[in-house]
Amino acid sequence: MTLTNFIIFRADDGMPTARPVIRWGQCDTTEVAAQAGVAEVAVDCGVVCPPHGNLTYDPASAVFVATEPAPASPGQIAASARQDRNTRLSACDWTQLADAPVTEATRAAFAAYRQALRDISDTPNWPEAPQWPAKPYQETTS
Repeated sequence: MTLTNFIIFRADDGMPTARPVIRWGQCDTTEVAAQAGVAEVAVDCGVVCPPHGNLTYDPASAVFVATEPAPASPGQIAASARQDRNTRLSACDWTQLADAPVTEATRAAFAAYRQALRDISDTPNWPEAPQWPAKPYQETTS
């Protein structure tokens, strides 16, 4: 078995030359064609490993071209910030349970922290550059 690198791009995407690379990987040299799906083309790159990231491939010249990723939309930025906030909230949910092994001072500090996380969307830098509140020190009772 001889391993080789391969790339996959769409066979008919309306682009005359450079085409976005869909995926890449490594397989036996006899299995390169089998890596392509419907309306896809598989290319054996040999020992040349394609660069990772956003790139296109020009089949005519066999050249990889790096492309800049599209900037995130305001909706994507807000969704990412909300997800980050929700992850931070979920990570300390347990501190508010009645039987959580934390001191009352720690429970109160986490309650304030959690409220600050909920209120962060009202701050001027939201959602582009939120100033996350500091997570309190966790004092346990056990």
